[in-house]
Parts: sequence; C-alpha cells; structure tokens
Amino acid sequence: FPRCPAGSSNAFIAKLTPEGSGLLFSTYFGGRASLGYGIAVDPSHIYITGISGPGFTTLGAPIYPVPGGIDDFSATFLAKIDFSSGPRMFPSGVVNAASFRPGPIAPGEIITIFGTGIGPPTLVGLAVNSSGFVETSLADTRVFFDGIAAPLVYVYATQVSAAVPYAVYGRRTTQLQVEYRGQRTNVLVLPVAEAAPGIFTLDSSGRGLPAALKEDGTILSSSNPAQKGSIIVLFVAGAGQTIPEGIDGRVSTDPL
Repeated sequence: FPRCPAGSSNAFIAKLTPEGSGLLFSTYFGGRASLGYGIAVDPSHIYITGISGPGFTTLGAPIYPVPGGIDDFSATFLAKIDFSSGPRMFPSGVVNAASFRPGPIAPGEIITIFGTGIGPPTLVGLAVNSSGFVETSLADTRVFFDGIAAPLVYVYATQVSAAVPYAVYGRRTTQLQVEYRGQRTNVLVLPVAEAAPGIFTLDSSGRGLPAALKEDGTILSSSNPAQKGSIIVLFVAGAGQTIPEGIDGRVSTDPL
C-alpha cells in the first residue's frame, strides 16, 4: 500500500499475461493509512491481509467487494478477489465515452465498458467492413444490447468501447452483455434516456477543455482561442436518436 502525495494508500493489483505483455485484470484496494501485511495467490484468487485505515474501501468494483468506510485503525481485514469466472463487467463500469460519467445511456451513444477479461490483451481499434459499416466483432469480442450486436470502437482486456444500437430508442431499460472468445459476461440492466450527452475533451479525460475545432479548422486551445461570435465544432456522445433515424455502424456522410 504505497503512500501517495495526496495521503491515500491504495494498492494497485494487477494480473498480467504469462509473458508479461498484457493486462488481464486490475483493481485498486485499500484506503488512507491502510497497511497491507500479506498477499497470496492461487490460480483463481488473490488474498490480501492487513490493517485498515480511515475510508478503507475498494475501487474498480472487484468481484467480491470488502466492507468500506472503516475508520478504526486497529481493524484487521482479509480480502479475497476472484478473477477466475470468465469475463466480467464491473457493476458501475459503464460510462459515457466522452465525459466518463455513469448514468442512463442513449441511442447511438458511444460508451466505455470497464471489466476484466472482456477483450484481447492488446488493444484492437475500430474497423470498417467492405460495406462501409463499423464492425460489430473485433478480436473475438462482441457487445450486445438486448441481443443486438453493437458497433465497436475498440476492444481491450479491461476496457471496451461501443456504440449503443438505435433500437434501444423508446425503451426504459436495456440488457448489456459482452462476449469474448465465446464466453459471455454477467448481464447489466441499464436505464435508457432519450439523450445523455457528454462532450469529448482535449486530453480524453472527460474534464478540461473540449476537443473542439475553430472555423478555420484549427484546434481550439488556450493559446488558440475562439473569437466572440465565431462558430466552433464540438464532438459529443449521447445526443440520442437523429433525424432521419440513425443506422447502426454507418459512418456519417453529408447531408448530416
């Protein structure tokens, strides 16, 4: 539980591929002033013992969360993290790909899904097929909303990005599931909204300056500001259904 400048003492726990070239599982664990005294592993689990400090908690939604909010320095803990049961999505691991905020999803929204074992050990990016549509299968990875395969932006072992099918429009909820190499994750039931907009940012963090273009096509920045009354272009995920109605995976062309 290394000490951080901000005073936190979370441990970063990761499982790598045998050759050490890819990440299979990761999470944070601990809390301010927590002390870890022992760690052990078997083929399916990680075991951790120690003493908890203020705000003791787990981050990243491990499969078996331990109690949080312990403020007694003398409280001891034994934690068990299971990473053996195939691919899994974290219960709160679905966010808007632009803002990285959780919440209802919208038709056509680009989302990011966090989990473990949900994709390949090396990131694979978007592909367009011969018909001009974004592929719904990358590196043996697929994402389903109520059984409908979604266009994929990228896939990775702990993070997958996809576009919500427009078919969820008008529904109150949708069931999300990820498939990797024929194995499917747990099912998450997500609320659906008409729109859930988020603006892509310049540093891809969901915070700070927007990823925006000025009228002359240059990137908006602190050193290249927009003039009052001028037009800028923003990039948004989660604007909802379009007119005419959106078609899953079709690359936008004129007329918009």
